[in-house]
Amino acid sequence: MFSNYNKRFFFIILMIMFFFIVIIFRLASLMIAEGESHREYAENRIVKNISISAPRGEIRDRYGRLLAGNRPSFAVEVSKNDIVNEQINETSLELVQIFQKSEDSFIDEFPIIFVSHRFVYTFDNAIDKWKEDYEIPSWFNAKEAFDLLRIRYEIEETDPAEVQQQLLGIPELSVPISIRTWKFNDEMKKEQWLQKFFIPEDQQQPEDAFNWLRKEYFNIPDSYTRYEARMVMAIREQIETQLPGYMQYQPIKIAHDISQRSVTMIKEMIYDLPGVNVVVEPIRNYPELTSAAHILGNLGKISQQYEIEKYINELGYLPSDIIGKPVLNTVLNLI
Repeated sequence: MFSNYNKRFFFIILMIMFFFIVIIFRLASLMIAEGESHREYAENRIVKNISISAPRGEIRDRYGRLLAGNRPSFAVEVSKNDIVNEQINETSLELVQIFQKSEDSFIDEFPIIFVSHRFVYTFDNAIDKWKEDYEIPSWFNAKEAFDLLRIRYEIEETDPAEVQQQLLGIPELSVPISIRTWKFNDEMKKEQWLQKFFIPEDQQQPEDAFNWLRKEYFNIPDSYTRYEARMVMAIREQIETQLPGYMQYQPIKIAHDISQRSVTMIKEMIYDLPGVNVVVEPIRNYPELTSAAHILGNLGKISQQYEIEKYINELGYLPSDIIGKPVLNTVLNLI
């Protein structure tokens, strides 16, 4: 009986030792034999691919004279993933104050502005300005404005698409109207913007939308003035709505071509501005100023629907990227 007990005990000890040997062998394999590959895999998982702006191609005339080149400039980038949420309003206001002290501009596309002590949408302003420029009654809707232009330019009433093509062929005439929805383009942009921020239908008047965004979406303290709150919302709109969630590590440019004074102030406060960085980027330079402007074209943000489909959906550009507009600058987009 005692002998059987010793045998069982000895067998258990052997099994335990066997398992320990297997574990030690496996650990040695992971740490020594496969250690390098696992380390490389772990490092690759934390590597972020961040695009940087490359200089655009130069354009010269047949004598080699530079018509369109590049010059270095400073831009301010913000990485949303590196911003402390509790400080985001503070950081945005600090940046605005730095830009204002240096008389630098920043990207401000927030569509609610103050005009004569009242809130208005920039979308509505753009429609009113277009009507005024082309002497169209302010109360006309998109369909009525379209028909008025057709009659004014003596175009036969046929298929709306054909009429639109003829109107677009008239020099100095723009027709910002969608014949599919019979709405002004800015009217549709306004609807998309309201939907993007989930603004309730009963809060869509300019002042109501401003106050709703301030309290419910951006959580801006009451201690900020109305002007400061708007500036903060302009910065935060750029930060929070440019990129989808899986690309939020990509930095967003909020200011281009800033002065050396702004650069110095940001560098001095860099530890108080988490997520903010100053980078050098090439900016387009035209030594001959307006010469051949109708051929060279210009640079601008991706804004038109066909540009969105081509550059963002097909070619993978970011919504904040700058592209060349017709004529020659467009050719250089793909070079």
